[in-house]
Amino acid sequence: MKIKEFLCKDFGGITSQEKRWLLAERLGWGLTDLYLNDQNDIDIEVLAQLRNDLLKLQTGLPFAYLVGWAEFRSLKLAVGPGVLIPRPETELIVDLIKESVDQIRPPQQITIAEFGVGSGCLSLSLAHELKNVKVVGFEVSQAAHDVAVKNLRKYSDERVTFLLQNIHSQDLEQIANSVAQVSPARHGLEFFDIVVSNPPYISPQDAEVSQSVREFEPPIALFSNDGGLCHAKEFSKVAGSLLKPGGQCLFELGCNNAQRFAEWLNSQSANDRAIYKWNDVQVLKDLSQRERFVKFYKGER
Repeated sequence: MKIKEFLCKDFGGITSQEKRWLLAERLGWGLTDLYLNDQNDIDIEVLAQLRNDLLKLQTGLPFAYLVGWAEFRSLKLAVGPGVLIPRPETELIVDLIKESVDQIRPPQQITIAEFGVGSGCLSLSLAHELKNVKVVGFEVSQAAHDVAVKNLRKYSDERVTFLLQNIHSQDLEQIANSVAQVSPARHGLEFFDIVVSNPPYISPQDAEVSQSVREFEPPIALFSNDGGLCHAKEFSKVAGSLLKPGGQCLFELGCNNAQRFAEWLNSQSANDRAIYKWNDVQVLKDLSQRERFVKFYKGER
């Protein structure tokens, strides 16, 4: 079978983009090479591998898990079972944080925490695209932490640290000790300028989640009780302790949850007994004009 024939053939649910990427991956070529050599015959052994790959994809196996990598902005990151596959919509978090950092005058080193790093896509992209930052990522899953560390080794950025650490308000003392190990000169909390997170935000009862996502991607990175807000609420409590006064949070929530989470933050701030007040709570839209992100700032105690 020639390359052009393979690319034009209908394999039942496999997208044209997946066919191009898969063929390029198995040949060890770039995408441009496919078009320049589309009359070449595919080697029999490669064709056998491709047929096996296509059968796996037709079972619903995500393409990223099949080839072992996913692209996120300018990075090519290792992924695998047990690690959430980076989504294109999450890339906008990097742009939003860059806008915030650019507004800080005079320029200074910014400390950023990420809650739930997964593959490390956000932490590594922020460090890759911003000069004066130090990023500490917290991850509770051993499988995800191992992959994030693998990606960190690939890009070799000393400004990024990934910690295997539960992210819960009951673990603040342990979190403080972990931060102190990363920055020995720093003691206590209120260390970070910015906290970012793409927490689990899907309700376990959400019927719209695809079968492929439910079957193959890690539930720990997907599902959250309390209608999908349990993790976001808990993460905001931890963020309140770790942020400097005036520090910023930026969370990604599902399109059905961003407004609900913003309302919850405002209700917490209205409580006279609240430990932390959240100021300027904003719901931001993604490129499809769907409410997806919530930005908020730490106020006075």
